[in-house]
Amino acid sequence: MIASAYTYQEAIGQADHAETHVQLGHLFKTMGNREAALTEYRHALAIDPHAPAARHELAEMGDRVQQQRRFDTQVIGGGVEALLTLSHTIAAMRSDLDRISRMLPEALACRL
Repeated sequence: MIASAYTYQEAIGQADHAETHVQLGHLFKTMGNREAALTEYRHALAIDPHAPAARHELAEMGDRVQQQRRFDTQVIGGGVEALLTLSHTIAAMRSDLDRISRMLPEALACRL
């Protein structure tokens, strides 16, 4: 496999594409060379910031920078709206619980 990695690296010199770096990252990951794999995935993103396979691998492998970017993207791209919706749902549930708790003594008195 080491020979394969060197052959792949030579190919990169001829065609510097994001997918080539993703595949080299996969190869290094398979070989157990975590740092080299992370470097290749980062290089793929430098070429193509939207490379989904590189983003996925960096997140899966525990690249903290990539995980923070993914979190930021989720918050900006809908997380805030989801949090607002959730807060309104919680407020409505609290209101329902308050109403039920006020009715509970009467309901218990009727059963006795």
